[in-house]
Amino acid sequence: MKGAISIMFIVLLDISFMVPSSRADFSHTNGRPSCVKPYEFERVWRNNFDPTKYWRCYKIGLAISYECQLQYLYLDSRQGCVHFTQWKWEPPYDPITDLRRHNK
Repeated sequence: MKGAISIMFIVLLDISFMVPSSRADFSHTNGRPSCVKPYEFERVWRNNFDPTKYWRCYKIGLAISYECQLQYLYLDSRQGCVHFTQWKWEPPYDPITDLRRHNK
């Protein structure tokens, strides 16, 4: 039973990477906030390239990457990790103060 669940998880994870990448939309970053504005510390931020990870501002200018536990994926609309059976793809977006814009 555990083997079947693990295989199903891997297949679903592979599909989740294929669907968004088939659109070839690479106009966004990995979603890491620059951690310079107070509101960036009030929530966690999705990693746009890896649904198992998310960002949290630790201190000014420093975001730390966290990983969901096994079989869980980060869902931005829920602001937390959910079981892969409850996860759905959501369009990626960058924080308003992402590092690309902040360093210009």
